[in-house]
Amino acid sequence: VCTRRGLAERAATLAGALAVADLGRPPFALAVDADPATAVFKGVLQLEKGVKLNLTPGSTATVTTRVVGRNTKGPLATTVVPLDGSFPVEFAVRRGDFREVPDFVWAEEDLYLKADVSTDSGKVIAVGRSKSKYVTKDVSTPFHDVAYVTIDF
Repeated sequence: VCTRRGLAERAATLAGALAVADLGRPPFALAVDADPATAVFKGVLQLEKGVKLNLTPGSTATVTTRVVGRNTKGPLATTVVPLDGSFPVEFAVRRGDFREVPDFVWAEEDLYLKADVSTDSGKVIAVGRSKSKYVTKDVSTPFHDVAYVTIDF
């Protein structure tokens, strides 16, 4: 029989066990800083060697982020990167770019990126894709590697 008291006791037991366990990192709730300005990962938009892309003033790259191998019912994060025509372009996807979704959905997963390069009128002229791999080295380092996104058109 599943009662509220029974569920509360199980939750308390699990919380106590997790508090005692030495996981080598802070508890999961502290693993990702909730500050919207905190960078979750960094990326670089780049072109293949010798390729040029003529961009009009006001061109942007819309970078959408999803979890690799998981249906998250749409992008988890959307970041708009202004482009001036010179590549490579560095960018950061910040915690504030993510929609309201619990950290456990993405914090310890590889992230898939898609960058749509569009003109100031909104026409998509090029697309790039990449991954940001989850890093488990040390809690003081970023949680995800740099994503190098090669733009194809």
